[in-house]
Amino acid sequence: AGGHSLIPMMKLRLAQPSLVIDLSAIDDLRGIRIDGDTIIIGAMTTQHEIIHSAELAHICPILADTACQIADPQVRYCGTIGGNAANGDPGNDMPAVLMALNAAYVLNSDGGERQVAAREYYQGAYFTARDDKQNKDEKKTRIKKQKKQEIQKVENLER
Repeated sequence: AGGHSLIPMMKLRLAQPSLVIDLSAIDDLRGIRIDGDTIIIGAMTTQHEIIHSAELAHICPILADTACQIADPQVRYCGTIGGNAANGDPGNDMPAVLMALNAAYVLNSDGGERQVAAREYYQGAYFTARDDKQNKDEKKTRIKKQKKQEIQKVENLER
């Protein structure tokens, strides 16, 4: 997850991972589930799946509205919520919305699991609260249901 941000960073030599793993075949990291007043979204859930989720359209439409504004259809079909949120890329749309929704991320490692509020996860451009041993791609996004939501994307305007 996060390849759409990671590949450009690797080209610029800003990231040099020793290992890159494709997580797309791990079904346990995919899906949208409602648990009481909490929405749980697996890290490998695509933007396309978020856009077409009837449950999310009803209880948290801002997620689909945001996903519709991400890049182009090809990216939305393959790109995931975990990838969009994982790297702290300031150009990504979903992190700001997840912070506004008071979302939390569940991070896993051999040492266990910890939950980090989205507002605390992002520490600056490309810097996150994930430690090196935590698998950021086993992230679930937990969001409390919201009553009123709206998003307006502000574009850079040059005059």
